[in-house]
Amino acid sequence: MTNRILLLGIILTVVIIAASFVLPDSNRSAEQVAIAATPMAASDAQYIGVAQCVICHRTDAQGKQEAIWRESLHARAFQTLKTEESVKIAQEMGIEKAPHEAAECLVCHATGWDLPAERMGNRFNIEDGVQCETCHGAGSEYRAIHARDPEAGKERGLIVARGDADACIVCHNENSPTYKGFDFERDMARIAHPVP
Repeated sequence: MTNRILLLGIILTVVIIAASFVLPDSNRSAEQVAIAATPMAASDAQYIGVAQCVICHRTDAQGKQEAIWRESLHARAFQTLKTEESVKIAQEMGIEKAPHEAAECLVCHATGWDLPAERMGNRFNIEDGVQCETCHGAGSEYRAIHARDPEAGKERGLIVARGDADACIVCHNENSPTYKGFDFERDMARIAHPVP
């Protein structure tokens, strides 16, 4: 039963992401934008935050994944919204709020920005930007088991690899005001963080 629910959730998410490419941004409601940006995850799982993930994922044995993430633009995505350039871009786009408070910006610059407080663990920090759980799913249900039993981790919401660009191009597309092109293979190689 759990596998069917998870499969249904994944199928629904893929349909929503696909719909985000059919509807131009100007025609999407704030709710549709939020749904498209929410990472795939078990519906009740909490986002535990980078501070919890890096307890294990900073070691040599784990390929120093924390250091790779910290050096990436994803780690600085939220902070980018506080720059003068981001403020100028937001104003040019007619966004009235500060970029780090605007849904139009947060949708691609912060994990979990649109989720209720009960879905955020006590160490989750939105200012960590595009973090582990953006791609790997909310971690509360798989955190304790995925190292010992990867398959059980997947059954509890861990997303190991998506295998295609669909999740990335939700944000890395022509609708972004700073878009400079996106090459999935090249760009994935830049953030690759395999376990050795």
